[in-house]
Amino acid sequence: MNWNSMCAECHNTGLRKNYDEADDSYHTTMDEMGVSCGSCHAGLAEHVVWQKEHPRGKMKDPTLSHPRPERQVGTCGSCHARREDITSGFVPGDSFIDHYQMQIPGDSDRWYADGQVHSEDYEFASFMGSKMHERGVTCMDCHNPHSAKLLLPGDDLCMKCHSGAFTNAPLINPAEHSHHLASNNGNQCIACHMPVTVYMQRHARHDHGFTIPDPLLTKELNIPNACNRCHADKSVEWAITQTDQWYGQKMSRPTRDRARWIAAAQRGDKNSQASLLGMLATDKTSPYWRAVAVNLLWQWTNDRTVETALLRSLHDDHPLVREQAIKSLESRLSDAHIASMLKSTLNDPVRNVRVTSAWVLRRGIDTNSPAGKELAAMLDFNADQPVGQYRMAVFNLDRGEPAKALIHLQKAEAWDPFSPPIRLETAEVLAQLGKTNEALREIDVLHRLAPDFQPPQELLKRLQK
Repeated sequence: MNWNSMCAECHNTGLRKNYDEADDSYHTTMDEMGVSCGSCHAGLAEHVVWQKEHPRGKMKDPTLSHPRPERQVGTCGSCHARREDITSGFVPGDSFIDHYQMQIPGDSDRWYADGQVHSEDYEFASFMGSKMHERGVTCMDCHNPHSAKLLLPGDDLCMKCHSGAFTNAPLINPAEHSHHLASNNGNQCIACHMPVTVYMQRHARHDHGFTIPDPLLTKELNIPNACNRCHADKSVEWAITQTDQWYGQKMSRPTRDRARWIAAAQRGDKNSQASLLGMLATDKTSPYWRAVAVNLLWQWTNDRTVETALLRSLHDDHPLVREQAIKSLESRLSDAHIASMLKSTLNDPVRNVRVTSAWVLRRGIDTNSPAGKELAAMLDFNADQPVGQYRMAVFNLDRGEPAKALIHLQKAEAWDPFSPPIRLETAEVLAQLGKTNEALREIDVLHRLAPDFQPPQELLKRLQK
């Protein structure tokens, strides 16, 4: 973890990390130190010229670009998302998904099943899954982008929409809704719907999923709720009783069911399959949650109904859903029909989808094709990290080049000697190269790092021979 790769891009303007893999060095450049105008606006050279020509003008500068609303959120997300870079060329106003692969809830524990953040996931993904985003709210409806302050104080900001002024925002009466005294912190909208998590021991962040506190999900699935975060001295049963008394049947809402289905899928429970398929069929307003469902369905791709749904998702209107469908179908490449369908996505209009497809089809991808070149650029850009070297090794190994793969794995291992997956892949490559003793040493280190982990039996049998 270093400044050039982990920090610099979002804390400076126009940064290029310029990593040189040949000598393992950075030649990092930037337009300006710190977050300046160019972090959010493109075309500033023309703006400077225009300002000099109109030093005291009252006219609006026609050269200054402002991203369209749907691109504004992506411009914020370029720094406020947990994501991986596809390119090094994001320009404010570009499509977010043309330059980044956004991480979303799946079978990891980075998010809770109801969409609340768990790991350091920043704000963008949870906001993408919120009702607010679904109904057209953008970051600048609440935040002043220049001062980083809220546009209005406290609940006044929320009531700007929830006072009946907008037909697509539910009307809220704070006194009746919160069941807390006006002077109590529990009366604040954000206390319940934007709970705070402290990251890096010093950075308190509000969850931007605008989720609904549900103590019953805490009891069932260990998902935290805002009630007990504040009332730490009270039991979950107390919180369930209070919310049931206050809101009754309103607590039994679709988001509760969705969290249950996702949690079940994360446990590998096949009974969740039908519910996830139902999400795909009925949730037409939220591509984020359709993508989550597609992401989790990879476990049951041998089921004909799931296969049909995933193939249909390759043509979804939203690229996030198409990306996840490609990933979920990777295990079915041996099926000629599915492989053919996946090959068609190499020409998708969105770069993220093309790169994902190129990676899944890496064994036979033409590296001189447009999608092949985009994948190579992504692999090169991320070559300064252990996971980047690991991925390059997998690419070489799957294309029948174990000697090249070993070079990348040895570099990844030197940078991260405590990673079991890297050790396992290194043992696999060494076995393929006939270096049995070295492969066994890797397995020995792997056992010490992860005593409960069992390497594939096929690999162990080959090494025993």
